[in-house]
Amino acid sequence: MIKTNGLLHIGVPVVSVSNAVQWFSDNMGFELAYETDYLDHGVPEKIAFIQKDDVMYELYEYLADPERAEVINSNRKIDHIAFRVDDVDEAYEEAQRLDLKIIKPITDLPFWKNGCRFFTVSTPNGDLVEFMQIF
Repeated sequence: MIKTNGLLHIGVPVVSVSNAVQWFSDNMGFELAYETDYLDHGVPEKIAFIQKDDVMYELYEYLADPERAEVINSNRKIDHIAFRVDDVDEAYEEAQRLDLKIIKPITDLPFWKNGCRFFTVSTPNGDLVEFMQIF
């Protein structure tokens, strides 16, 4: 079993990060926790993490087609659910031991103050589950 410390965030692709942040802020009281423009994925993205109490969304906007058009035309809006882990390497080893379907191996990102590392697996239903350690 992979040890988690609760839900970290829910990842949602959006047509406009600015509009989504404004909507969640005005209508539900969410506050901006972190934002960045990220260009190192191969597809440029605008990313915002918004939070209210213990609920956090990762809102991301693709800035180029065909990914942008795919989001606009898709019925699938929630991309992944992320859980917080203390040690992403230990969690990854456990995922391998459990023979989970690994979609994305451990990846480093320059998000947050000191960066983060994560990996993603797929459930039997095809849902994406991310395990992330924030430094």
